[in-house]
Amino acid sequence: MSYNARLSFTEPLSRGKFLELNYSYNHRGNNNNSEVYDVLPTGQLVLNQLQTNHILSDFNFHNGGFNFRIANPKLNFTTGLAVQYATLEGDLRSREQRVEQEFTNLLPSVRLRYNFSQMRSFNFDYSTDINEPAVTQLQPAPDLSNPLSIYYGNPNLKPEYGHRFTMRYNHFNQFNFTNFFGFANFTYTNNRIQTAQTINEETFITERTPINVPDDYRFISRLNYGGRLKSIKTRFSFNAGYNYNWGTTFVNAARNFTKTQNPTVGVTLDNQKKEKWDWNLGYTLNYSNTAYSLNSERNQDYFSYTYTVGVRKFFLKDKLNIETDLDYSQFRGLGEEFDQDIPIWNAAISMYFLKANKGQLKFGAYDILNQNQGISRTVQLNYFQDQDVNSLARYFMFSFIYSMKGFQKGNANGGNRMNIQMR
Repeated sequence: MSYNARLSFTEPLSRGKFLELNYSYNHRGNNNNSEVYDVLPTGQLVLNQLQTNHILSDFNFHNGGFNFRIANPKLNFTTGLAVQYATLEGDLRSREQRVEQEFTNLLPSVRLRYNFSQMRSFNFDYSTDINEPAVTQLQPAPDLSNPLSIYYGNPNLKPEYGHRFTMRYNHFNQFNFTNFFGFANFTYTNNRIQTAQTINEETFITERTPINVPDDYRFISRLNYGGRLKSIKTRFSFNAGYNYNWGTTFVNAARNFTKTQNPTVGVTLDNQKKEKWDWNLGYTLNYSNTAYSLNSERNQDYFSYTYTVGVRKFFLKDKLNIETDLDYSQFRGLGEEFDQDIPIWNAAISMYFLKANKGQLKFGAYDILNQNQGISRTVQLNYFQDQDVNSLARYFMFSFIYSMKGFQKGNANGGNRMNIQMR
């Protein structure tokens, strides 16, 4: 059961300047019950006390502080400081043990928005937060629910303390219809909670326990620039991004530093005038690299390429359209079993009727080449995992869609709508 409450008082200091006092309370209660039974030769079920867990936990947060704010047409600026006092109480009913923790932290914050003009603005945010350990991470008794992977809690765990910096920049030129968007986020976490592993080389039993590591860094960035190519009556959009993560794990008491990088770039083109034709082209390149300070032979890097093309043709005074699209994905560097080319081809025919084209009958064929499958690589600080999943393959669907606003060219969704579909 969870509930919260908040009180605030704002006092104007002068024109465009304000002081806010605030207090909030948050409660989160959890009841986790995992029962394991042994089956006797007679068929009788007997509760296994060692592998059974029943945990009751209560988190209580008291947060009080102040904010100072400046507001005018150009500038909106807020800075503040809060003190958070948190208590954690947990009962391990199955082992008759109790866990109690108290945390007190300062949480500063800064928020700024500056409007250079109606079409250009800059935002900056700095915030701090606390991520407290769970009761299962603090319990001193071992969790034997999986005999091959035994989990030991750590009653000395400290909460994670995160610093988050975010910047955004927007610019739109209404005269030449160009736009630019930039975004960057940097997060530094102190006392990051990671799981240390000890593997017995004879029995291969893994013992896991949560520990605090001093530093963890994460960086995310995105750029987008779009505009028009008047000579060929085409719109374009260029986008780029970069993700970075640096962290620490422990395996058999050895410290391993892991660095993950993921840059990506892409470009799309589509026609401006859509009276008779609507088409688009796209290309995306993604690169992933993971490097380990220990066992560098396990370093991973791979590429993925995606090519897209779509065409829609209108007939009978926009009452009928035929459309088709193709996504062609390539994966390189995952290994022989996972390096594949996957073409996904779809096609559909739609007829519009009723007033303002509010009704749509559509027949679509999806994954016509029957090639769809899910390929992914998940990279964590101490392992990577490849997945090749059999996804929904070739299928056909007939649908009736009623749109409250009506369908228009370049907007196949039609706003608020009701769907009836048959596959």
